[in-house]
Amino acid sequence: MKFSLVTLQAIAFLVGAPEYAASFTFNVQSKSVAFVPASLTLTTRQIDTVLFAKKKKKTTTKTAVQPNPSDAESSVEGVNVSSEVAAAEEAAKVAAEKAAEEAIIAEEKRKEEERVAAEKAAEEARIAAEKAAEEVRMAAEKAAEEARIAAEEARMAAEKAAEEARMAAEKAAEEERIAAENARVAAEKAAEEERIAAEKAAEEARKKDPKYIHEQKLIARRDAVAEARRQPKSAEEDTALAARYAAMTAEERAYEILLDLGMVELSPDTEDPEYYSGGDDDYCSENVNLEEVRASMQI
Repeated sequence: MKFSLVTLQAIAFLVGAPEYAASFTFNVQSKSVAFVPASLTLTTRQIDTVLFAKKKKKTTTKTAVQPNPSDAESSVEGVNVSSEVAAAEEAAKVAAEKAAEEAIIAEEKRKEEERVAAEKAAEEARIAAEKAAEEVRMAAEKAAEEARIAAEEARMAAEKAAEEARMAAEKAAEEERIAAENARVAAEKAAEEERIAAEKAAEEARKKDPKYIHEQKLIARRDAVAEARRQPKSAEEDTALAARYAAMTAEERAYEILLDLGMVELSPDTEDPEYYSGGDDDYCSENVNLEEVRASMQI
């Protein structure tokens, strides 16, 4: 047998168990009873009484115009039962509507809670994803910064090493240049010293050469004669010459004046070690100009 929700709730009220009326849940989608409490035990007579009362309620209207005297007692009983059933059905209907509304509210509440929970979970997942992405980004930035710093340090180290190598090379080159310059200066100095020593030795040797000595004496004699012949002389020079000649005899004075003026020449001593014999074949100096003779002979 199949019973409607209202009928079952009515039966619950009829048997004195109204608390079970609210236990009948109504599925809103399928519009059918979800379950019947196992503790609710109905006898066949009780179910038949309820069904009979509902059937009687329908037939009472039809037979009201023609009442059956033999069924008077049954009609009265049916009317009473119908009133109770109607009240029970009304109460059950209200309770069912309330239960359905509460079920709808509970369902909406459950859906809302599920939606909120889903949104919360989605928000938490989004925040977690953003946090993870931010951590990944920060880690990537940190790694990139560390790589940049390492590259910068490597570049600076390479530049420092190159600069040190360049400075060392420049220092070595400068030291080599200084050493070469010192060697050059030392060589030039040694060469100069050797040259000066050679020139000095040559000069010393030349000074000891009889020809050179003879020529120097001729030059000195020529300069002395030129100086004696120079006029006018200063008062000091005249006074010195007068004093020099005054100390001599007249013969000595005349000789010295002629000698000073180059009018006479002394013949060199052939026995003198410094005597130069190279000019023995030359003309006497008092008869020729020495410069002209040398020029003619290309000496």
